[in-house]
Amino acid sequence: MFIALDANNERVSLLHYSEYDIVSCYSPPFYCPSCRQPLILKKGTVRRWHFAHQELSSCPSQTEPETAEHLAGKAKLYSWLKQQGLSPVVEAAIPSINRTADVLVSVHSQTYAFEFQCASIPLEEMRQRTNDYLSLNIYPVWLFSANRIRPRKQGYFSIRAFEWTALQERLHDYRHALLYFSPISSTFSFLFPRIVLSPSRIFADFYSLPASQTTFNMITDLPLTMDGTSPWKPEWLRLKKEWRFGLNKWQNERDRAYVRQIFAKQRSDLPFFPAEAGWPSLFMEYFKSPAYIWQSWLLLVVIQPLQLGQTFLLTDILPVIQPLITKGIFPIRELPLVKEPLSKALTQYLYVLAFFGVVEKSDSGCWSKIRNIELPLSLEQGFYLDKKCVKCIM
Repeated sequence: MFIALDANNERVSLLHYSEYDIVSCYSPPFYCPSCRQPLILKKGTVRRWHFAHQELSSCPSQTEPETAEHLAGKAKLYSWLKQQGLSPVVEAAIPSINRTADVLVSVHSQTYAFEFQCASIPLEEMRQRTNDYLSLNIYPVWLFSANRIRPRKQGYFSIRAFEWTALQERLHDYRHALLYFSPISSTFSFLFPRIVLSPSRIFADFYSLPASQTTFNMITDLPLTMDGTSPWKPEWLRLKKEWRFGLNKWQNERDRAYVRQIFAKQRSDLPFFPAEAGWPSLFMEYFKSPAYIWQSWLLLVVIQPLQLGQTFLLTDILPVIQPLITKGIFPIRELPLVKEPLSKALTQYLYVLAFFGVVEKSDSGCWSKIRNIELPLSLEQGFYLDKKCVKCIM
């Protein structure tokens, strides 16, 4: 911690004074602004000076031990915001939600809480902290430590479940990203997911910028970028082959069991899903279900019963799928910083179907069915059609 209260209840900041000034002007005791418990001034020679709770502290604002990296990150972010011409407050206590923001700053009529997250935390804690801020109309900006960037091979990254909660969107084109910061190199990084291959593995575009070239709006609104190459397409085709020819584990999965009943009514089964199902689309990460499951549902339940030329709206689909989500049949990821993620996930897949010539969108915003959906008669035929589809995409 950089902030404490002295015996006169005056705010003492280690960011605003030199070590000499602190020693000459202030003396113990020091107290935590949140819990009012005593603090120790740690005057190390390796780590920068900071305040710390005594052992076994029960301060509600200290949910995890503070590392040297976290201290450095807060200090660097505070300085960067000052250089942006703003008036940030480091370790800002917010009593109404029992939280302390790493750095709080207001721009025009919007307040932002910058949180520099170095360690893994439980998913529910991440959700609660995010929702607590949003309940006060404070927009949380989650910046993960750059040490949490986990590249696998070119373009592929590992991601933990709690990190999805921090996903921010770029409003003008619906792209979205996770943000990272390195206090060592003073660098911001942006990870733009493009496809989700598994619950913990994604393909993404990755960009880095030095803090000196990064503006405040680049963090809150995301920078303009260009999509990278698409080496993921052959691997996605292998994934579709696995869905068709691999072991069909549906017994303990509610989404698969439910959609399997829909296939059964057509005297078919899950591996015989339409070739137009099971493709990457923006906001596919909203669904935890594999793409071929929820997309097959949309094709067989919503699109297939329509007559050729019959129109429909997104608002016709939402009341049908929402109860399935509420019941947990289609599990989802909560994305609190994304507006209407379900609508966006469905819309983006409809654009994929338009690319395949299944539907088209009119100028009025209505969708219409222009081609029938057929289930493959064999696994071989299904995979042959998959390969035809991927050639169209490539």
